[in-house]
Amino acid sequence: MPIGTAQFISLHSQTSRPCALVAGESGKALVDCPPCTQRQANDFRIRLSRVTHIFLTRAHDEVAGGTFGLILHLAETGSKCVTIVGPAGTKAWFGRNYRCFLTWCRMKIDVVEVLDNDANESATSPNDGKDTASEPGHMKRFTRQPKASFKVNDFTVHVWTTSISPVKKDVVVADHSAGSKRLFEELSANSNGTQGAASGSEEQAWRIGSCHPSGIESYCSFTIEMDKHPGKFKVDIAKQLGVKPGPDFARLKSGESVTASDGSTVHPSQVVAESEDAEKVSFLASFGISEDPALAGQASPLFSTQKFRVEVARQQQAALVDDGSRHTMIHFAQPSSWKEYLCNQINPKLVNHVASKGAGTLFQWSAQHNARRMLWKNAFPALDPDATAVSHDISISQSSNQGGHQSRSTQSTSAAADAVRFVSSGDIFQCSPQSRVGWRGRESKASSSSLPIFKDQLKAQILEDLPHLKSAADGTYVEFPSDADDVASSQQLADEWSGKVSGSNVKEWDILFLGTGSATPSQHRNPSGILVRLCSCVILLDCGEAIGFQLNRVFGRRADDVIRNISLIWLSHKHADHIAGLPLLGYHMFNRLNKVPLILSPGRLQDWICTCACDFGFQVDFVAAADAYPENSSSFQCERIAKMTQLAGLGGIQTTPVEHSCRDCWGLKLTGTNGASVVYSGDCIPCETLIELGKGCNVCIHEATFESGREEIAALKKHCTIDQALGICAKMQAGVSILTHFSQRYSKMPVVPEGVDAEKVFFAFDVMRVFPGLKAPKNVVEDFETLFNSEDG
Repeated sequence: MPIGTAQFISLHSQTSRPCALVAGESGKALVDCPPCTQRQANDFRIRLSRVTHIFLTRAHDEVAGGTFGLILHLAETGSKCVTIVGPAGTKAWFGRNYRCFLTWCRMKIDVVEVLDNDANESATSPNDGKDTASEPGHMKRFTRQPKASFKVNDFTVHVWTTSISPVKKDVVVADHSAGSKRLFEELSANSNGTQGAASGSEEQAWRIGSCHPSGIESYCSFTIEMDKHPGKFKVDIAKQLGVKPGPDFARLKSGESVTASDGSTVHPSQVVAESEDAEKVSFLASFGISEDPALAGQASPLFSTQKFRVEVARQQQAALVDDGSRHTMIHFAQPSSWKEYLCNQINPKLVNHVASKGAGTLFQWSAQHNARRMLWKNAFPALDPDATAVSHDISISQSSNQGGHQSRSTQSTSAAADAVRFVSSGDIFQCSPQSRVGWRGRESKASSSSLPIFKDQLKAQILEDLPHLKSAADGTYVEFPSDADDVASSQQLADEWSGKVSGSNVKEWDILFLGTGSATPSQHRNPSGILVRLCSCVILLDCGEAIGFQLNRVFGRRADDVIRNISLIWLSHKHADHIAGLPLLGYHMFNRLNKVPLILSPGRLQDWICTCACDFGFQVDFVAAADAYPENSSSFQCERIAKMTQLAGLGGIQTTPVEHSCRDCWGLKLTGTNGASVVYSGDCIPCETLIELGKGCNVCIHEATFESGREEIAALKKHCTIDQALGICAKMQAGVSILTHFSQRYSKMPVVPEGVDAEKVFFAFDVMRVFPGLKAPKNVVEDFETLFNSEDG
């Protein structure tokens, strides 16, 4: 990535949230780190290993959910320290997750809260002399001086704060059926039948509204100021003045005068151009989770009015004191929310206004998925076209030298429209005057060595790499899926997983993989997440980072129908790659879909889950995994599991402890009302207890983190190799074996051992579907290996 630049890694869409990387000569900083940041960065060949600072506009998983996965990545690559800067609430947010995810991490992590000292003043005080009683909320003044500044090697980040408080702080209590509430009370009781500790937080767990008990929401905006770049050294003039190349050149560049060959004195001002100021770039916070149109007005009435958002933007802009330097403002919000502001309230003293709204598509991941679909369309359903369309962002520009303010009437909508240009994810803004300041497209290397994005080009590339497909005698591969096939496939997938299909058309069992990678996200694999359908019952096995975005990417506008149909969420253990996506998904289910998530997980996760529920404003029904362990035979535990099984629509739920690198890890067996059973290992070493639990199951989904031959490192990390996982499935006598959770070291295509039965053993990919009777086309494994392992990058 060029130095002195700011680059959009991702923008606002149904599959991503805004994130930008600022790069100097010797340091990098992220502005926001939402879920999927690492995958998006990999898509554009952006390396995050040198990131030293993460600046958060909000202390919220929506804009910071990728932080912990990135910290794990930085620790693995040898980083010694990372600094996280955010508004009030950042330390509490970080501490809640740190205790669950990062207690073993030895890297130094500094967390800095930039506080608005006026945030605790009365929320009903006058604002500009206006009567705010009729407004839905009140904003404290956007600070006119930065609250703090941070030096990141060769650039400085100034932090601006603001706080927003609802005028009306009444708590809204969820409207749930008495049966659901009784279940919550019973699940909160201890084994003696008395109310347990969890019940003490019941009131908090049932609250909807502000994520902060004080009712005050705090936000940060950031101004990036690059150091002055030294002026250009004029080599030709220096030679004309008699200065010899070498040490004298270096002295002149460093500001020293030298003696020329004719005895005259040459001063730096004669041969070095004046230093240039870099362009300032400000990233302005998006206010409220309701910036997502699907959630508009759901999180808080505070954010539902256009007038309030326009006032927020006006105060943000007014806080940036114009010192005559060039300045670009980037709004981390959707243009639809700021249309009036962008078109009618542009400050002519500022150069650019960029409203970020764009495609969240992982371009190369989508290309790879489409390639797999062309080779094996029954196993790889078509992605929703709305979620994978390539769109752009709107940038509205004004000259910085117009001299004086213009009236609003001259800043008309049509005039603004004339200044519109397109900005996409991956685009770069050159801040430093080392080269021409301004916007430019993403670097060509981002896609030059990977599969082409567009389908016609993709077909041509596949036929070039796999020439035998042109003349396959059995015709298996000859007919690629058409656009009509893709539309029908996407529609059928959403219908089946949202419960629209019934009767004889319902499969005995069905499995859809949302994430098949381990540890941290990669370009090719998301962290763990699996949808399992037994008859009409849908269960989510683990909920890694960005699983909600994966659901949007697969189902598009029908994602809510599928999420509403999830009857049970299983969490196998406390590692971040298995649970980090739960807060956002739980919030969405409860507040958007009016559904209480039913969660079965290790008991050690109960505190974390309850804290998330209280902080985010959603309620959960929780049962400890140990209660479903057959050796636990207390009547109270059996009663709770029986009720959970009934609510989930299953025929049976059983768990067993497995051995992994953390305590309280569990394997799971689900039995449908039709008798079909699915066993899921979670993360573990080979375990006899899991083999006994899964004897004769229809499907075994087992982790296979390391390739065969790496048993020593697998034992050290408490994982399985591919051979070990296959051996466990064979001992279970599982009807179908599916391997997942592959190391990101070989995330494109795992090494498949020889002699594997392709009709009974499957190696999972993201958005791969496995169901009874699925047959692999001839030579498909070899074709995948040729196509993906030969791909550069």
